[in-house]
Amino acid sequence: TGILYGINQHTGGLVIFDRFNSDLPNMNSVVLATSGAGKSFTVKLEILRYLLNNIDTIVIDPENEYQSLVNKV
Repeated sequence: TGILYGINQHTGGLVIFDRFNSDLPNMNSVVLATSGAGKSFTVKLEILRYLLNNIDTIVIDPENEYQSLVNKV
């Protein structure tokens, strides 16, 4: 289960993470990176992948950055 985040550059293995795994203490996340690193793109892609798996997602978006995504889904 989980979603694919990429390929481990050291081992060549897939990086798959399931934030809803019952072994984890909670499902929260924070994305930190420099400006232009792709944070918004990554989070929007993650949201779409979870919606495709029928998992509801809540985003606090005071600047309406995710409004177009909401309108499309």
